[in-house]
Amino acid sequence: MKLDRTHDPELESWVESANAEGCEFPIQNLPFGIFHRKGRREPPRAGVAIGNEVLDLVAFAHAAGFKGKALAAAKAASGPALNGLAALGRPAWHALRQALSRALARERGWEERKRRLSRHLVPMAKVQLLLPVAIGDFTDGYTSLFHATNIGRMLRPDNPLAQAPYLAAPFSLSTPSGVAALNAEVTRQAAMIAYIDDFALMMLVVLLSMPLLLMVRGPRPRPSPAE
Repeated sequence: MKLDRTHDPELESWVESANAEGCEFPIQNLPFGIFHRKGRREPPRAGVAIGNEVLDLVAFAHAAGFKGKALAAAKAASGPALNGLAALGRPAWHALRQALSRALARERGWEERKRRLSRHLVPMAKVQLLLPVAIGDFTDGYTSLFHATNIGRMLRPDNPLAQAPYLAAPFSLSTPSGVAALNAEVTRQAAMIAYIDDFALMMLVVLLSMPLLLMVRGPRPRPSPAE
């Protein structure tokens, strides 16, 4: 990845929380995500984390006067998922990142931009993060005997050797319906084997160069009525 002015470690934002030491989302790190405000019946929308705020991307882009590729990229993220934005590719992501950085930077004219754009920021504590992309297909599986044995070392340290079903790798077990966002309710299928007090954690990696605000975890499954 080629670094540019948006990665300058000296760059600061008029969003004060983004300048705090140890902040996870300074102006150099502007990940995209999907959210809605807690307690409101409103459609999901694209957002960008900055400090302890989330900016409403499409509204912010219009208010900030984005043009060309940057505006097109923001509009592509106007639905309930970021697939449209992801499909535009690196030039569009780059243009959008550049425009966001300029609008958020504490540089010439920042006081006026702050007055005009602050209304489109939502405190992160007041947002519910949602799954950022629509998953078209997903399969989890054991790729080899070594993979199965390594899993065995974590789940059964006293008996790490792979069990008989996993000797015939590859062995897959998951589909898109098994992908859920933070705090989602998950019903465990009756056929699934429960390890470690019914808790399973899987990480879904989205293979993009575009940073995503992925706060996704596997919650404790609830047994299905069939059990």
